[in-house]
Amino acid sequence: MNNPSIVERVKFKIKQHWIALTVCLFIGLLSICPQVFFIFHLGSEYQGIPFLQTANEDGYLGIMKEIESGHVLAASVPFFEYKDTYPMIPPTFAIFYVVFSKIFHISLVSTLLISKFFLPAILFFLVYLFIYRLSKDSDCLAGKINAIAGGLLVVLGFDLVDYRTVWNFLQGQGVLGYSIIWTRPVNPISGGILVFTFLLCLWSLIFRRRFYVILLASLSLALMMASYFFSWTLALSVMGVVSLVSLLKKEWKFVRSTLMILGLAALFSALYWFMVWQASKLPWANEAAARMGLFPSRTPHFNKFVLATLFVFLIVSCLVLYSKRRIKNLKEVPKWWWFCLALLLGGFIVYNQQVITGKEIWYHHFVFYTIPFGFVALTILFGNFVRPVYFKSWVFFVSIAIGASLFCAISIQYSSRQLFYHYENLQKYASAFDFLNTKTTKDCVVLSDEGEDTLNNLINAFTRCDTYHSTEIFVIAPPDRFYHNYMVSLRLRGIGAEEIDEYLKENSHEAAINLHYQMQYFSGYVDKKLENNLKKFPSDYQEFLQKDFYQELKKYRLNYILSVGPLREDIKGSLPGLVEVFKENNVFIYSLS
Repeated sequence: MNNPSIVERVKFKIKQHWIALTVCLFIGLLSICPQVFFIFHLGSEYQGIPFLQTANEDGYLGIMKEIESGHVLAASVPFFEYKDTYPMIPPTFAIFYVVFSKIFHISLVSTLLISKFFLPAILFFLVYLFIYRLSKDSDCLAGKINAIAGGLLVVLGFDLVDYRTVWNFLQGQGVLGYSIIWTRPVNPISGGILVFTFLLCLWSLIFRRRFYVILLASLSLALMMASYFFSWTLALSVMGVVSLVSLLKKEWKFVRSTLMILGLAALFSALYWFMVWQASKLPWANEAAARMGLFPSRTPHFNKFVLATLFVFLIVSCLVLYSKRRIKNLKEVPKWWWFCLALLLGGFIVYNQQVITGKEIWYHHFVFYTIPFGFVALTILFGNFVRPVYFKSWVFFVSIAIGASLFCAISIQYSSRQLFYHYENLQKYASAFDFLNTKTTKDCVVLSDEGEDTLNNLINAFTRCDTYHSTEIFVIAPPDRFYHNYMVSLRLRGIGAEEIDEYLKENSHEAAINLHYQMQYFSGYVDKKLENNLKKFPSDYQEFLQKDFYQELKKYRLNYILSVGPLREDIKGSLPGLVEVFKENNVFIYSLS
């Protein structure tokens, strides 16, 4: 009998997983729904500034714009002066967005919106496939429904672990200010797709060693290394636990496969490690690393969700295994159980690696993957152990998982409409951005008089210009630059010498964002350098006000000042050669000769 063709095999797979593929379509539509509705809601008033409701979307667009402008390493997104340095965090996946934009001749904004449809759907299918592969009797309808429930928990039910969110939902209140986390561009979605691709490869290698699977696992790990610390460290931790179990069971082929994966991943990501090494030599590298969250500590962290899922996992396992006498000793424990245990233990390890290394990196972002790992481990456990013995309990679990996930995601997406007014107001900047894109030179520098960083981020995201002032922390720039920038910003906004002490007290969070050295300050840790800066800042600012403002501005490159409303007369008087070159929608742009 002839082997089936590729087309026949694809048709068979589509038929086999049609329910999951239908759910993929639903997830894609739900993910992009707020953006589409926002555009139709504004109609002719929409000027190309989309609804960017997840954290740092404008920042990621700024990185893509930087790459599109020819600065591929994006070492300094907001500032002109440091573009030729090596980046601490290369824009690995942002490059893929730009490449997609170039291939299909569409804008970066359109590319980003399209990614919101496809990437969450792809992540769901990978999670579904992983649970499906680790499940017994997976081809039956119940097995597929179990895998779908786990996939929905990960992609749509991520926020269910937060009791405050659940309580708000139960009270009929939405959650203002964000969307489904997997609609956020670049990270954590790229890491999620890669880590589940890696896990699928790792599971496949337990049974059969194939070089192309090793190659795919190595490439996935290398891309994680070159893009997001929190995904590859967790992937390595899981692989380490699985390898240790295999070593104890004398499964030498799998251990050799993992060593090969590690070696190839290091080789594939060599360029990334070289750039990090070069960046570490820069005089401001330590300060930049501290702003990004690198912190000396040996304090252990016990994530409540990781501990809770590990506890439930072990308790349910003991109840099913030993009460029903299904397994008499550890040698009979199935491979999938050890793999799920590795998912949970891997989370515990990454949260506490600093006990050994003495360095931690803003561990809060590990939740992007430890929460999905917990959901996946419990879903597989209930499908394999509970369903055959306590079918009604499994039905209850699956019903709650699917219902709660759908309710959670739909509520979040629906409540995001409350931010429409903010993005509707931002459309007024579109004509100013068009002027900066068409009437200025590449890499021009713009200073905004806005107190918050929203407008600066939009300038980076929607124009080919850089900004003079920014609180962007993922930049290797000298600390003096941020200190100077904050004084310029306050002076531009008219904060006088007699007001500065009171202003810093009333706006302590703003001051910390501009002047902090340790990101952990925002978690309650003491930042001694920040304290010293805040003590000397009032006197330094009073001295700054006595200096020639024009000469202070020209310490760094500056071409234009953008002001919402006319620039104050005292500022105009202090800047010789200032010329108004744009005025529309109460937005003014002045050229500084």
